Amino acid sequence: MRDTAFPLYSGILSTIGNTPLVPLKRLFSGISFELYAKLEMLNPSGSSKDRTALSLLREAWDAGRITAASTIVESSSGNLGIGIAQFCAYMGLRFICVVDSRTTPVNLKILEAYGVEISLVDVCDAPNGDLLRARIARVQRLCREIPDSFWPNQYANTANARAHHTTMREIYESLHGQVDYLFVATSTCGTLRGCAEFLRNAGASTKIIAVDAEGSVIFGGHPGRRLIPGHGASRVPELYQPGLESAHVKVSDLDCVTGCYQLLHREAIFAGGSSGGIVSAAARLKDEIPAGSTCVMILCDRGERYLDTIYSRQWVQESLGQGAVERPPAIISRASGNGVAAHESALPSKSKTGMLMLRGEEIIQLLEHREHEIIQSIRDAYITRESGGYSLPNCEYLRFPGNTVDRIIPKPAYLGGPFQAAGIKWVASFPGNLQVRLERASATLILNSVKTGFAEVMMEGSVISSYRTAASAALAADVLHAGKSTSTLGLIGCGPINFQVLRFLLYTRPEVRDILLYDSDPCRTSQFEACCRSLCDGRTVTRATRGQHVLEQASIVSIATNAVTPHIDNFAGRGNDLTLLHISLRDLTPQAIGQADNIVDDIDHVCSNDTSLDLAARSLGHRHFIRATLGEVLVGKQLPRSGVGPLVFSPFGLGILDIAIGCLVRDLAAAAHAGTAIEDFQPVPWAQRTY
Repeated sequence: MRDTAFPLYSGILSTIGNTPLVPLKRLFSGISFELYAKLEMLNPSGSSKDRTALSLLREAWDAGRITAASTIVESSSGNLGIGIAQFCAYMGLRFICVVDSRTTPVNLKILEAYGVEISLVDVCDAPNGDLLRARIARVQRLCREIPDSFWPNQYANTANARAHHTTMREIYESLHGQVDYLFVATSTCGTLRGCAEFLRNAGASTKIIAVDAEGSVIFGGHPGRRLIPGHGASRVPELYQPGLESAHVKVSDLDCVTGCYQLLHREAIFAGGSSGGIVSAAARLKDEIPAGSTCVMILCDRGERYLDTIYSRQWVQESLGQGAVERPPAIISRASGNGVAAHESALPSKSKTGMLMLRGEEIIQLLEHREHEIIQSIRDAYITRESGGYSLPNCEYLRFPGNTVDRIIPKPAYLGGPFQAAGIKWVASFPGNLQVRLERASATLILNSVKTGFAEVMMEGSVISSYRTAASAALAADVLHAGKSTSTLGLIGCGPINFQVLRFLLYTRPEVRDILLYDSDPCRTSQFEACCRSLCDGRTVTRATRGQHVLEQASIVSIATNAVTPHIDNFAGRGNDLTLLHISLRDLTPQAIGQADNIVDDIDHVCSNDTSLDLAARSLGHRHFIRATLGEVLVGKQLPRSGVGPLVFSPFGLGILDIAIGCLVRDLAAAAHAGTAIEDFQPVPWAQRTY
């Protein structure tokens, strides 16, 4: 152990930490909880990464891993690089910072002012577009080439997390242990993990809300385009552990910009991009936070570093869309980049009594190439449900005297959180339609204003149902099959539902190379094979002779059939390397259900109406074979997998998911001026009539 009197513990470095915790009284109006901001941008070099840099390098110095002759090499989008630059300037160490083309010009100038050597990674170094992996590869190469070099590795070094034990301790002690909600931006997950570890050791019940960027993969999904640095990651950091967060929220670049302007205009706090994202996340959830709670937001860095981006009107207009800066500060966009707030009326009508009508083909066009937004809407709906922000009453089927076949099913629902929407879906099932070449099922979705109760939007519902089902299945596969191979995808049942499931799975699982099909009707299989080749883009499509062959060979299997009785009693000897999407709910015997690790969307709904799980519950006399809901997995209450059996996801298809997709369609329609507006759909109010 080195002498702790070394100047590392004095001078400018001794001012790191103990940042102010200030109340925010103006940010949100009408809230019934206390809101505070931890101003980490007031660390000496301007961000929370000062703590990280000091912890990473102090521990390395104390352990003898670096000396006065060492060269520090690290990957950074800016803030950690500046924090390390400050440390190295004070200690007289050489520092090479590996950055990429997204690093802001201001950050580059600051690094150069500290005397840092810059190693720039551009798109030519990342042919797959993954700049983070390219930066890390550059760091590793430089460390091999340079003698006595040291890589702090902020992504995996637990000293990163330990740095933020102090962050959380300062918050906790300032508020005398009364911290109910903590909003934390995520990138390396050092702050998230450090705060969570401190709270766990303190025995606190604080709920941690992790705020991530759209296009980040930390909480699942595949990497996407991100313009604002400082949060999100294109790979899951080694520091991340499932369950650190109570819930997570993904925010867009536009959300970050909007939140930054809210902070600046309402609280005079000039903050950086991830802080704006935290503000937008808090705005989404503020109506869900119980009265009397104490909430803290960790604001990571200063706004000066974003003068050329977030605080440049020209950059915002060119990068995020004309007029984005002029959005009213109270409006936060939920949809990804479409510039329409979740709670804004989509009606083009000048009055508030109009009705917007959307046909099925219009909905298909609006949702084309919107897989990411659709899946994100489904994820948000599940998480909102898990927080209790929903209403989903049980409904009776409408049947006709003397007719045991035809039925109409009403499905009302309310969805809070970022949606704040209510509505009802009417589903009609008339099997006789098939004899006259009509669809057996049809659906209509109506969205009502949560303020007036008026019906505002009516849209064809079967398209939304199929997209909802497919996106829910793809989300489940992405979360439950994370980290496992998916070279072969299997489909049992060759109909329109599995066609959409295939579309969404190929979006979330681009590594799939082989697709295996089975249907009891060979003609239907042939037609399906011809249709799905347009989606498969060079992948191999093969027809299986038996459903068991699909179970034997595929990593992920989707079952969407017309079966009315169970027909699969085993999983062909497969273990937990198989994820099965049990879409049609009536294909597995109670014996098969008992062998599986079962995840559902809603326990009560899925154990009803003679589904496979209903039969299993009646046979066994209990429901203990169901381990968790997908919502519980998404918010970290349950692990994605448990045990050695195949993982089976059985979704009933909750009405709140239709509401979520309906809101997305409504917002997209408003942005595109799509649909047919019926002015003054409601009658003139009685009090306004003239006679």
